[in-house]
Amino acid sequence: MAAALFCGTCCPISAQQIYGEIMNMSKKVAEDKSRNLQTRKIATFKVDALTYAAMKARELMPDSTARMLDVQALAMYEYVDLFTRQLTKETRRKDRQAVIDLFKQVSLENPRYHDMDQDVVLSYCRAEGFLTQFSLDTDWVKALESVKRIMSNL
Repeated sequence: MAAALFCGTCCPISAQQIYGEIMNMSKKVAEDKSRNLQTRKIATFKVDALTYAAMKARELMPDSTARMLDVQALAMYEYVDLFTRQLTKETRRKDRQAVIDLFKQVSLENPRYHDMDQDVVLSYCRAEGFLTQFSLDTDWVKALESVKRIMSNL
């Protein structure tokens, strides 16, 4: 998937192709009963994060480009992928929790829309049983840059 998305960033693509591809893939995984529950929950988060970003962009930035949604979608995809890779590397409960806390905190520290509806924005942060306890109101590009910078200093 990453190679296909990378190819898409090098070649001219139609508006919202990256956003749409990530959305379609995430929906398929979320609905695939043969997948394990955590994988489906992570995919559900991706669908909700993408839906939220598109809704807020239309509401607050009606003149924004589809390219902006593509960039945010790709950064969110990479952020969640980096999170899951880091999480699977850790074997001790304490270290796994530290990864969850780091990625959660970075998402909270990088809002995109400054949405005051905390019930919606923090719905995954407050959800028990979800590994992706991230704010929906995240600037995924900034969050990805920030978490990479933090991790390189560890």
